[in-house]
Formats: sequence, C-alpha cells, structure tokens
Amino acid sequence: MSCETLERKCDLPQLELECLLLKAGVSVRYWPEWFDLTWYGIPPSKAARHCKGSAQALPAILKAISDRYFKAMGIKFPPKDWQPSKRQLASVTAVA
Repeated sequence: MSCETLERKCDLPQLELECLLLKAGVSVRYWPEWFDLTWYGIPPSKAARHCKGSAQALPAILKAISDRYFKAMGIKFPPKDWQPSKRQLASVTAVA
C-alpha cells in the first residue's frame, strides 16, 4: 500500500522514532513498517511484530506519542489534588 496518499495520524518526528527503535534493538530492516504503524496506522508484518526489540519498542512509542499529546493539550497527570481511592490504598498496603 502506498503511504503517499495517506494522511499522518501522528506528528512524532522521524529522528525521535528512530532513536526509540534503535534503543529497543529493532532491526533497521523493519523500521519502515514501524514508521507506517506509527504515522499511518498500517499494521506491520508478523515478522516485524515478532522481531527482536519489538516488545520494548511498542510501549516506548506509545508513551512518546501520549507524552506529546498531553503536553500539547496542557494536561498534567496526576493532578495536584489527586488522592488514591480506598481500594487502591488497600491493594498497595496488601502487597507491602
């Protein structure tokens, strides 16, 4: 499928995406498929999904995209007045 006619769904710069893929250890051979996934939403091949480093790359890419979105929208999480619920407190104290 040609990506020339598609509209980008994400504004993550290529250099930042390359750094994330390089850190995760994804083979350069599969980078174009990861670019298509990130920018156009085109699913990568099975080989690209199961290559070395793909398990680390996907969460890193999603975090980078969400961080850019939150920064652009002026969203800070958690808010200053945030307090955990009683259930969350109970689960934390049960583990400790």
